[in-house]
Amino acid sequence: MRSAGGNAAWIGRRIIHIIDLRPFKGAADGSVQTTSNAASRLSLVAVDHCQLVGTVRLWNVTAGPGRDALLLGPLAVHPDHRNRGIGTALMRRAIARARLAGHGAILLVGDAAYYGRFGFSTVLTRDLWMPGEYERDRLLAVELKPGALAGARGPIRVRVTAVPKSDFNAAIAVKRGKRRAAIQRAA
Repeated sequence: MRSAGGNAAWIGRRIIHIIDLRPFKGAADGSVQTTSNAASRLSLVAVDHCQLVGTVRLWNVTAGPGRDALLLGPLAVHPDHRNRGIGTALMRRAIARARLAGHGAILLVGDAAYYGRFGFSTVLTRDLWMPGEYERDRLLAVELKPGALAGARGPIRVRVTAVPKSDFNAAIAVKRGKRRAAIQRAA
């Protein structure tokens, strides 16, 4: 994969645009917009010729008491677009953005053979657990900051965050303008 500038990447002979989604829900009093537990600016989609072909989401969690982390999932690529590097591009972009945003660690439940190439392993999750049923050997983690999960012990839980209310319509207008420009450049 090579950079195509901005939020685009060359995958094979095609430019795939990776776009940031910002899921907001209105608060009851209107003073804040909440992201439930979705991590700000870390929900990404891959678009090929205006068709959604992949997505990855990261969520704010705690990895035991007092340890903030991210939980990755789902990573999904449309079946017609698999084995083209889209999942890899989404993972690399999400990990890089999480690191730049100052997050310390990412957790996920998934296949160690696939996620191991991004640095995920079970070594850091031995003393962590999730509610519900899951296969223990599929609970994986990677530290973005050395020591972020050192001594982490306890349940992985949702961490709800709030962000100041923004002019959502202005954000939509900017996003539409960027999308038009990206489509025109790709044409």
